[in-house]
Order: sequence, then C-alpha cells, then structure tokens
Amino acid sequence: MKKQRLFAALLAALMLTALFAACGGKDDAAEIPQETQAADATTAETTEEDTVYRADIPEDTDFGGYNFRFLHWFNTGWEERINKDLVAEEMNGDFLNDAVYERNRNVEELLNIKITSQLEELGSIGSKVQKAVSAGDDSWDAVYIRLYEAPTYLSGGIFMNYNDIPTIDFTSPWWDQSSVEQLSIDNQLYLIASDINVIDKNATAGMAFNKSYAESYGLPDLYSLVKDGKWTLDKTEELYQNAARDLDGNGEMGIEDQYGFLSKADAMTFFFHGSGGRFITKDENDLPVFTFPNEKNFTVTGDIIEMTTDYNIYFNQHYYDTSVVSDQAYTKMFENGQGLFFLLRLDDIEFMRASETDFGVLPIPKYSEDQDTYYSTVSQHTCGLMSIPVTISDPSRDGIILDALAAESKNLVQPAFYEVNLQGKYTRDNESGEMLEIILANRVYDLGCIYSFGDFANQYQNMTLTKNPDIASLTAKYESKVTAAIDKVVEQYREIAG
Repeated sequence: MKKQRLFAALLAALMLTALFAACGGKDDAAEIPQETQAADATTAETTEEDTVYRADIPEDTDFGGYNFRFLHWFNTGWEERINKDLVAEEMNGDFLNDAVYERNRNVEELLNIKITSQLEELGSIGSKVQKAVSAGDDSWDAVYIRLYEAPTYLSGGIFMNYNDIPTIDFTSPWWDQSSVEQLSIDNQLYLIASDINVIDKNATAGMAFNKSYAESYGLPDLYSLVKDGKWTLDKTEELYQNAARDLDGNGEMGIEDQYGFLSKADAMTFFFHGSGGRFITKDENDLPVFTFPNEKNFTVTGDIIEMTTDYNIYFNQHYYDTSVVSDQAYTKMFENGQGLFFLLRLDDIEFMRASETDFGVLPIPKYSEDQDTYYSTVSQHTCGLMSIPVTISDPSRDGIILDALAAESKNLVQPAFYEVNLQGKYTRDNESGEMLEIILANRVYDLGCIYSFGDFANQYQNMTLTKNPDIASLTAKYESKVTAAIDKVVEQYREIAG
C-alpha cells in the first residue's frame, strides 16, 4: 500500500525539494511517477506506487516575502496535543518535525513567502478572531478553532466560503473529500481538512487490543476479521465476554480490575458512526436534515447501549466521578494490562509509546457484515479544522499558498505521520499500519455532533451513563429542538451569502 512504504521511501521524499520547485500547467497538478522524476533518489527502495504531488502553481509566482500567518488553538493541560504540523523552527531528528520543516522551506522558497504560526487558548481564540474581523484587521491568513467551539463563529460571517476562493482545487488528493462533502451547508464551506495537518488524523476514532490477552484467550486473527469484513459489533462483544477479572479479589469490579473493554462515553457516538449511522444528513440542496429517527438507528442504538452498560466487563471512565479517576485513567489501565480492548483516538497511540503492553490497532467495528465499509468519527473535542478570515487581503494568493502547502504535505508530512510516528515508532507491527489506512479512509464529520443541533448528540452520548435504552422517547423529546436549531443555522448562512 502507498502509505506502507519502507522507511527509506520517507527519506527519499525528504530529498525531493528540487522537484517541488518546478511548476507546470494543469496536466501537472496531480500525480507524477517518482521513478521518472527522481533519478537522483534511486538509492532509496521504492515501489511503482511512489508518487510526487504538486499543486498547479502559475509560472513565476512570487509573493515578495509575504508572511503567511496561521492561528491555532491550544488547551492548557493538553500540552501533548499542542500543534506540531504548521511550523518547525529547525531540524531536530524527529521525523514529523523535520518533515514539517522541509515542507515549509520548500514552499517558502517556491513562492517567496514566510510561514509563521501563533497559538491561542481555546477559550479565547474564537472571540479574538471575531474581534479582529469586526475591526477589519487582516491579522491571520488561516485559523483553527477547536471544532467544539467553532460553530459559534462559523455562522457569524467572519470566515470566507472556500467555494469563493478560485485558486484552490478541492478535488485534488491533498484535500479531504469527506470534509468537503460533509461540512458544507447550503453550498457554503467554512471548514476543511487537508494533508497540511495531522491533528485531525490524531482526533480520529479507532481501537487497540492487547496482543498477549488476545493470544491467551484464543482469539482469532483480528486483522483478518477486519480485512474479511467480519469485524462487527457483535463479534467484538463476543470476543471480550470472558476477559474481565476481579484482580483485587474484593468481589466487585472497580478501577483496579481487568475488563474486556476500556472506554469513555464517546463510545456511543463512535460505535453509532461505525455502524453507518448519522445524526444529520443533507438533502439535495445541501441543507442539513435530522434523519436519525428510523428503525435501523433505533435498533443499532439499543444494541450499543446494551453493549456499553454491562459494567462488570465494560469499563466506562465517564461513569466514575472525576474525583475517583483522572481524565486518562482508562489509558493507564490499558497500559497496565487491565483491558483486552481499548477505545482510542489515534493520538493515544503516541501517548502510549512508553507502554510495555504489546498492542495492535483496529478500526471501529461495523454493525454487520453486510455493511460495505468501516467508518471512523473525527472527534470535535480534540480537533480543529482550517477556516479563512474574510479580512484577508488577497484570497487568490492565500489559495495558491494553501494548495502548495497541502500538496507538499502529501509528499512529506503525511508519510512521516503514517510510516514513522504511527506504524514504525509506536505501534508494534506492520498490520497496524494497514489498519490505520482503513481507519482514515472513511472519516465521519457529523454536523449533528459538530453543531450539536438541539443538544441531541450530547444527550445521545449520555445514554450509556444513564443506562436508558428508550431512544425513541429521547428522539421524540428533542426532535423539534433539533429542527429549530437547524433552521436557525441555515437562516444565518443565507444571511451571510446575501
């Protein structure tokens, strides 16, 4: 697979700076076989699938030393999640850092620009951008507000509609097509994901399993189950039924014991999306619709609640008071060998790099074998996506810069993320790399979660804590609230569009 090339291929990519400096016409904007473009890199072991990507940059483009400025959220106490994909001050031997550094130097030289970045606390970043835009200040070229806070500002007219930027071709492979399709409302797109960033990949849902326990309990080859399309909710539950152990011998299950599954309340949403469900879909006019109420979604939800509320074998960290467990208690439990399966966002893999537990990575299970593919939630809690303030002085210039950055990121940053940070450095086998491809292939940006229309998505997630299986009643209670919230946002978007 393309993302599973050997480590030497990454090093070869890091040497391809000269290639990116050559710009061509439309026919050059997609993929260029590396074997015809990089004769000087033939010492690296590559495959015929190796490609070099480049954006369609007009000849002799020169932006005269322009400072392209990013603004990105951060959260005090989440230092491990601080942004690492926009700027790197110098080469330091960390492959992601060095790939970011090389990408920026290439694009800076190509376009005669400077790339800088600023961090702002997530509690104030939105209001700071709003205030600057209201004053007409051209303070930043691209802004990342955490998805959980972003909707407050998306409908306020402070960001550009990406569809109005003529110099970005969103059909190019370095732009996340799922985000383009799923995040627009009324054909207006104010958020997007691309290969520029890894933070959105890190916010994607998946699972891990303890290899030692899988072997000792006689589990089948889990990777083969995934590849054969047999990795389902029922199969997952079946496999962990006998994995719980009362380790402290006190006759009841607690945080000192071993469980079949370790998770948080997010599991409700992750499993629902993994089952092919959505809170909000869109109609033929690109307008959001509350299509959750249907028999299949009710059935799926009932099964998920039943699965996630048997606390003798299924550990839900959010079920415990914060005075009893820390925010990452269930992560430490998995690292300590207290669980067979573990729900994760992909950045958990990096956080567990010092763990002695030998683990593998799996996608969120499907609902049934009849389902065509696996789906993975992008969490609004740990992800920010890129928006463009309406005050930028030259949208065409910024579009060219972003397209160039995204293309060069596909050459350098994404291989570093896949092959080194995940597959080669932290996960413990080659098969996990293949699982990561599956996880990231079909990502879900559910407007129902991101906008929290009528608070339904939050109430849905909490059902696993209240152990309330009556999803029909919950839906009936909130349906009018959801519809009213959707209508309000659509009206705001139409006011922006004029």
